[in-house]
Amino acid sequence: MKHTTLLKSTLAAAALLFSGIDASAQALPAEVEGTATAITANLDGSVTMTVMGMTVNVPTGTPAASPSATLTLAQLADPAPLPNRTQAGFTGGTAIITGTVAANGVVTAEDVFVEPAENVMLGIVTANNAGALSINSVPIVMLNDPRMPAKPVQDVNGIAIIPASIPVGTGASAEGYFANGVFNAFLVEAEQGTPVISTPQVTITRALGRERTPNNRRGDEVEVRGSCTTTHAPTAITQSIIVYRIDGATQTLLGTGTATVDPALPGVANFVFRVTTPPSNDPVLGSCPTTVRVVNTSVGANNASATSAVEVR
Repeated sequence: MKHTTLLKSTLAAAALLFSGIDASAQALPAEVEGTATAITANLDGSVTMTVMGMTVNVPTGTPAASPSATLTLAQLADPAPLPNRTQAGFTGGTAIITGTVAANGVVTAEDVFVEPAENVMLGIVTANNAGALSINSVPIVMLNDPRMPAKPVQDVNGIAIIPASIPVGTGASAEGYFANGVFNAFLVEAEQGTPVISTPQVTITRALGRERTPNNRRGDEVEVRGSCTTTHAPTAITQSIIVYRIDGATQTLLGTGTATVDPALPGVANFVFRVTTPPSNDPVLGSCPTTVRVVNTSVGANNASATSAVEVR
């Protein structure tokens, strides 16, 4: 994908040259991924970054994010070290930037993503001291910095669980960065654990969409995967799930599905919902949903619901 973007940029420049237009006078698409060696806040609220020796201007209003948070530009340039790191802020980490590049080689960012490192750990819980976990004998520290906050510890279905309830020997994974002898995690998943909330829950683990045109002749493809707890109905084999598309304040039924109990994970039922939307001339309903909501309508589920953005392709 990235190579395709860069190739298109090169071809665009070549096309301009061959057409007799001075490509050096044009701002061409750019994509940069590499180590950020400097991140500096400017008086006007913008930020200047140095990435692999390149100068990157980040204008005010440019979207910026870490793996677990949307960042203001002040947070992007905040020099306070992230937990257990010695480098200033995100300096020394990886920056992924899309934008444009001028004739002088200076990149102007249109979107910025930063992270200290892309470290992933997969294995088993080797210690649990009142919720302080170790995976593969490496201590896990849950991040509490607003620039990269940790999500609640969860099971593989996305249901928040009590860390102290996770048995030693349970399969687990963590995402974050390794620094100062500990793994600093923004996400930890474990195969076993007691839910934080005892009331019924529903989660969406993935929502995908495929835009198909023309809208008045072809519907769009939607797939929603998720899970729900079944402690409210311990003998039930299935749960009834309703799926809606959300467009602003409007909720439109997409269809119904069934969650089936997972024998390997007591108290959990999983569902996969697939639908092709009806063709439509409507400017909203004729396009692929960007947000979906699922509701468990089974007896005792209290209409537990979850909402998620859709990854549209």
